Amino acid sequence: MTELPAAIDVGSARIWLLNDGRIPGPNGPDGMPSSIEVNAFLVRSMDRLILVDCGFGDKWAAEEPDLRRANGSVLDGLRRNGFEPEEIDVVVNTHLHVDHAGGDTRFETAGALVATFPRADYLIQTAEWAFAGAPSAAWSHLFRRPDFWPLWDLGHLRLVDGPHRITEEVLCVPAPGHTPGHQAVRVESGGFAALLAGDALPNDGSVRSPRDRSDLDVEPGTAAGTREALIGWAVEHGAWLGLAHAGITLRRVDDILATAGEGAGAKAVAGAWDRVGPRGDD
Repeated sequence: MTELPAAIDVGSARIWLLNDGRIPGPNGPDGMPSSIEVNAFLVRSMDRLILVDCGFGDKWAAEEPDLRRANGSVLDGLRRNGFEPEEIDVVVNTHLHVDHAGGDTRFETAGALVATFPRADYLIQTAEWAFAGAPSAAWSHLFRRPDFWPLWDLGHLRLVDGPHRITEEVLCVPAPGHTPGHQAVRVESGGFAALLAGDALPNDGSVRSPRDRSDLDVEPGTAAGTREALIGWAVEHGAWLGLAHAGITLRRVDDILATAGEGAGAKAVAGAWDRVGPRGDD
């Protein structure tokens, strides 16, 4: 098992990275196959426990033979840090791809689908819910309705439109492009900040080169603008970044940019969030 980092403090809030394993990634420049991390994040803010994404979960283990979990699952990481699924107050799905929402539900002993986090409200943007419920053929393989569709009947679904504040320290913000209803999570407390951006900023490359197009984005132009805006906000606030598909620790945005010498370029897009969406509360 890999030694995982301790939690980081963001003012009075605390954030844990919960690793869900590794899956095959794109081939590198040398043509060799690679693998990428699958990460979720737990935020404790003002006595509320907020889970940002859930990983693959356990329903699809037989259908994901290439998933390797040297550190166990998100649930294992939760328990390693002293928490149980019943303690989670809010689940934020950045979007509903299976590697982020597969753990939303589980099969109980009798075979029925139930919410993995039985006390939690699951926050999903309305645009994401609509898209995931009827995706086009090009994207349908990334969504599995048993992950999220039962949440409605189970009484756990909370659809939101636009920015949504969970606590005074934690704000969900639209981050469209990867999917139409993708959202990110900003944490601000005591003059410190963190950004948990899901697949809007999945890896180091997306931070260093936000204008590079990705075949995995439904709306590539919108996604590029979103990346610039998120990086601009992160640089303005000296934020920690939690990357969904790179590494098993949170890192400061300036440290990621410094490895490519692009800090000045990122500062030029500071404040660009206003081009994508409002900063305010819902």
